[in-house]
Amino acid sequence: MLKTRLTTILALSGIVLVGAGCANNQPTTADMMRDHAAAQGKEVALKQDLAEDWEKGNKLIDSGEKRVERAEKEIRQAEKDLREARKALQKGEREIEQGTKLRSRSERKFRNAFPESALAG
Repeated sequence: MLKTRLTTILALSGIVLVGAGCANNQPTTADMMRDHAAAQGKEVALKQDLAEDWEKGNKLIDSGEKRVERAEKEIRQAEKDLREARKALQKGEREIEQGTKLRSRSERKFRNAFPESALAG
């Protein structure tokens, strides 16, 4: 009987020690639940960050497209203004050329018609 008691005590002690050793090495269900919640929390935070980045990207695309559209319109207007300015420049240069020829011809005709009259300049 003493031998049976001793065997029973040793067996129970072994089970308790093994159980205690396992408890230190393996997480409890509560520990696993906490770990899962923490992982879910990190995943939720990451998804939230990614969603915010997507929204920021979407806003940048919208504002960029509007800016490009305005810039293209301004470029078209500037090109039109440049064409008009070049036409005005060419017209001005033609007028100067015509005016110079007309003035020279007028002076020559005046001198031929009125050789005794002196022109200033």
